[in-house]
Amino acid sequence: SAGAVLWPLTHGMSGLACNLPEVYVPSDVPKGVVPAADGGELVDLLGEESALLDHFVTDQALACAAGKRPELLAVHYVAVDTARHRGRRDGLRARLARSTVDAEIGRLVTTFGPGTVYVVVSDHGFSTVEQTVDLNRVLSAAGLLNKKVLGKAGSGSGSGSSARNRTAYKVAKGSFKALAVQGTGFAFIYLSSPADAVAATAALTLSECVDTVLDNSRGLGQLGLR
Repeated sequence: SAGAVLWPLTHGMSGLACNLPEVYVPSDVPKGVVPAADGGELVDLLGEESALLDHFVTDQALACAAGKRPELLAVHYVAVDTARHRGRRDGLRARLARSTVDAEIGRLVTTFGPGTVYVVVSDHGFSTVEQTVDLNRVLSAAGLLNKKVLGKAGSGSGSGSSARNRTAYKVAKGSFKALAVQGTGFAFIYLSSPADAVAATAALTLSECVDTVLDNSRGLGQLGLR
């Protein structure tokens, strides 16, 4: 049998000995622990108290282990991820978060004792970002985007200085031939017409900030997307 505590993608999953899923609660719902439709509880990871949340996660993991005794128990801690997204990779907040998670794992090890196998995994790492690039400025300079009709909608999210430099835009209909929607280290380019693909590719390829431009006919297979 298996159990999961704050593990991604287990919401609504049946057959688990215990299941407290990771769920992002909509912004209009008060932060904290809220009732779930399936009768369990959903924990809002958007709250600030990630250290308290991790302590709560350990409490639930220990309760699950004692009451249900699953052979496999997946436990998800969030303090390090939250701290690094909101600050520097090795800043004070990140170091304190690592200490927090170390202590919580220590509680598990102390309780479970010898004979338990632990596997520690992560879904991504972090790099310190000193500056970011606005690809829409590149497209605008190439005449593919009229930024005069773009209204700033506010700052985007991210880690470190990238969070301060990234800008989200509200796009007026018919104001672009090519538009970049940026992530962290990548961007999707939206075209008004396939005929604009050549010009957009040329503009982005000439930018010193762009390493590779992939389109639907080539390259995506290398990323496992086709």
